[in-house]
Amino acid sequence: MAEPGDVLLTLVALALIGAVALHVVLYKRHVRAVWGWLALVTLSPFFGGILYLILGINRVHRIARHLPLALPPPAGDPEPIVPRALADLARLIGETSHRPLRAGNQIALLIDGDEAYPAMLEAIRGATSSVWLETYLFDVDAWGRRFIDALHQAQQRGIQVRVLIDGVGAQYSAPTALSVLRRRGVEVAAFPWSPMPWRWTALNLRNHRKCTLVDERIAFVGGMNIRAHHVLSEPHRCPTRDMMLRLEGPIVPDLGSVFRGDWAYATGEALPELSAPPQRSPSGGAIVRALPDGPDGDIDVAWWALLGALACARRSVRIATPYFLPEAELLTALSTAALRGVQVDLVLPARNNLPYMSWAAMAEAPELVAHGVRIWLAPPPFDHSKLVVVDSSWLLVGSSNWDARSLRLNFELDVECYDPQLAGRVAQLLDERRDRAHRLTTEELQARSTLLQLRDRLVRLAKPYL
Repeated sequence: MAEPGDVLLTLVALALIGAVALHVVLYKRHVRAVWGWLALVTLSPFFGGILYLILGINRVHRIARHLPLALPPPAGDPEPIVPRALADLARLIGETSHRPLRAGNQIALLIDGDEAYPAMLEAIRGATSSVWLETYLFDVDAWGRRFIDALHQAQQRGIQVRVLIDGVGAQYSAPTALSVLRRRGVEVAAFPWSPMPWRWTALNLRNHRKCTLVDERIAFVGGMNIRAHHVLSEPHRCPTRDMMLRLEGPIVPDLGSVFRGDWAYATGEALPELSAPPQRSPSGGAIVRALPDGPDGDIDVAWWALLGALACARRSVRIATPYFLPEAELLTALSTAALRGVQVDLVLPARNNLPYMSWAAMAEAPELVAHGVRIWLAPPPFDHSKLVVVDSSWLLVGSSNWDARSLRLNFELDVECYDPQLAGRVAQLLDERRDRAHRLTTEELQARSTLLQLRDRLVRLAKPYL
């Protein structure tokens, strides 16, 4: 006869399985996630139930409902007209992002920290009202201290300074920029993360956005963290390529409202809205749209933008990404574009700073190469850029990688640019990197040892969690 304690334990386990199963079936969007959680909680009800409570429930959705939509009031301008060949793409991204296109912007391309950091520091030092900065990594190294000094000096001048650093990313540096900035009296916050168990519900979330806004008049957006190894003119054990965009014009308030939402989520403080939009530059001709993405009201924005770009491409697609672990839909879209005659070039690092990411990517390579996708392995320095160029006319730049964490869990920020001159320049840069790279062939992939192929395919199984 069963002991009363055993019966109680069994009833609690069944109740846990039932509760998790009900929540999973109701709220999980992807079948694989449903089956994964159901299997885990069935095999281990208590461990699986606790893990689901910490990592499986998306509480950001609930918080997002109480935040204002991160957009300024309508400007009253008509929708900008993009080139006819890109009209379908613009419509698709507008429908999925619910964000407006903004015309009349000036954009400057800043390559590596050598160009980006001096421009960012100059803007911060010239600020007259506000400096808002958010980043994933902020190292307290030679360049990080220059940013800390500039932010502190701005605050000393009476400028409103707000700095938001991801709570996990901040731990990459010792001491952390969080502690140094606080000691200097700068208003800084960590995107929700804590070693305390009662805060572990945010453990799996990352604010991967990189954006600096000065006076809500100038914005810097891209994939570059604040770390000395982005400055290639100086020696570093891990030199890292990347790029940023410097933007002026009507797009900047849209980016500012994204920061407002992030700051309100992290701190509860509501930053004031602009009383009037900044003066539009008469010489700015770029049409731009801000594309925040995250596990809240903006979920799948980057995913739809990438799918739309691949579907609408007519001649060429150039992609640079450091981490390439896309889900099946994007892999199919890449192959489909190549099979219908679009030249698809995918530039990946030959030596990754996270080797297991390259291993998982290599597991996907044979099918893509067989379908005509050209995969290039670029030599060092490690390229951290996240770029997509379609038909040398449309450009996507930002923080989103081609992996499940970036496209499903992280808070990301990209901008799409309808600017043939800028897109053409980035396309040329990617062609130069491609020309120095090694192209993967079917024969080379088939010649890899069974042991290496097994390693790659085993790592690929963890793709949703890398």
